[in-house]
Amino acid sequence: LQPGQTYTIEAYVYDLSGRTSSVVSGNYETKKPIPGIGGYVFSKNPKGLDTNKQLGGLYRFAGACDAANGECTGTVDNFVCFGTDNPSSDCAGNVESEYMYRIIGIVPSTGDLKLIMNTTIREGNSRSFAWHSSSTDDMSWPDSKPFNRLNGKNLGNSTGWNGTSNLFIDSTTSNATYIKSTVNNDTWYNMIKDTNWLYGDIGRDSSGKYEPNKTADEVFDIENRWSSTVTAKIGLMYIHDYYYSYTGEGSTNCYSSSAGCVNSWLHISKNGKSSDYQSEWTMSRFGQCSGNCFAWSINSRGTMTQSSVGTYEGMRPVFYLKSDGAKISSGEGTVDSPFVVGKA
Repeated sequence: LQPGQTYTIEAYVYDLSGRTSSVVSGNYETKKPIPGIGGYVFSKNPKGLDTNKQLGGLYRFAGACDAANGECTGTVDNFVCFGTDNPSSDCAGNVESEYMYRIIGIVPSTGDLKLIMNTTIREGNSRSFAWHSSSTDDMSWPDSKPFNRLNGKNLGNSTGWNGTSNLFIDSTTSNATYIKSTVNNDTWYNMIKDTNWLYGDIGRDSSGKYEPNKTADEVFDIENRWSSTVTAKIGLMYIHDYYYSYTGEGSTNCYSSSAGCVNSWLHISKNGKSSDYQSEWTMSRFGQCSGNCFAWSINSRGTMTQSSVGTYEGMRPVFYLKSDGAKISSGEGTVDSPFVVGKA
């Protein structure tokens, strides 16, 4: 059998008395191999990766965590060490490392990995950022403070740099540290894919129902009907990313206060850092502004909530790691042996 080909398979039963059953047939397509770094991760068959179906275009990691300490290290094996030449000392066994990321999913056609930082970013002593300085300004994603902070726009000299194409990696110096493509070593920066991020509003549907009060599949369809895009290196998780991460099923809904999504490996309380047990922004604006304006965040209880754009919430960088721009030569995806990203 050749990968990526469709075959017709017929089957029947022939018993010892010479009788033959009716023929049952069907068409089946063999899976194409996944290239590059995504293929490496796929070949390891790590715990929590659903390889039977694509959820929102990705093979995704899904799983719940009930660890009392929140570390949740044995539920899904999707730890990645990225951005350092010293992975043994900077990542292995350390869920709090600012070089430790998690794989949201694999793009089967390209092998690109969608990553999210395991902990929230820090600026000074704060792990919180407002969507906008004024709670009455209805700002879309490209105009928001999270977008501009994550992508290094309009930073002035607040971090000691004044460029415009910087990538957040860690926060060990100058309050927030950015790797810039024109200074220092641009290797890590160039491993990140320039992505056309869809963005828009999640509000109420025609019946008046809040749109996050839907299944993961329905929310994915809503977010992928948006026509607005912005090209950038860094984004945040979509609402559908979070919904799919809990059980991997299209029926998942994380809007109700009784939802169990707080136990998802992707929830902020499961990253092993108790000081980060807060709410965090998603990519989505509420988009129905009257007086106070709102955007959607995931609260500490694990459910979606409308937060005033002036509210300070956590944020974790999300990006696509290029399959042909990086390599993974070691690791099993566990917290003690994360997948280690190196130069291609």
